[in-house]
Amino acid sequence: MLRNLLLLATLCLALPFVCLAQKINQSQSKVTQSKVYQEIERKVYQEIERLEIEWNTINEVSDAEGKQRMLADDSYHIGNNGGFYDKAQDVAIQRAARERKKTTNHTVKFHISDKRIRVYKDVAIVTGLGTTFATKDGQQRITGQFRFVHVWERRGNRWQLIVDQTTAVSL
Repeated sequence: MLRNLLLLATLCLALPFVCLAQKINQSQSKVTQSKVYQEIERKVYQEIERLEIEWNTINEVSDAEGKQRMLADDSYHIGNNGGFYDKAQDVAIQRAARERKKTTNHTVKFHISDKRIRVYKDVAIVTGLGTTFATKDGQQRITGQFRFVHVWERRGNRWQLIVDQTTAVSL
């Protein structure tokens, strides 16, 4: 009987420590999960930033094949003038722009500022302000500013641009 009583007392004293150890283990597990999630989130933001830089370069040089690769098949673009373009139209416009740039000795560069990236699971929304610098015959000038919204969606293992919208801003 005394033995059973001692065993019961020992269990009663040990139980809080077992519970405490379990709680500490759960807390450590949550911290580890949080760190893993933060690392994944950081990598997603870096990937979206990389894609944004690539997208701007594609538009600067009018790379139709690059645009074909980055746009989702069901993507669309809403231009400064309110025009609506599906992927095929957008790619065709890039091809024509590249030919025009070649024949007129014309280049374009975009300076992007005020960029904000929001990620919601498999969708990323990027907004920002772009300033267009055009060079023709060696003369560079600012030709306009625009606000933009890009909506990226992760499909399978890659991000694709599904919506590209620009709005002209007065200088």
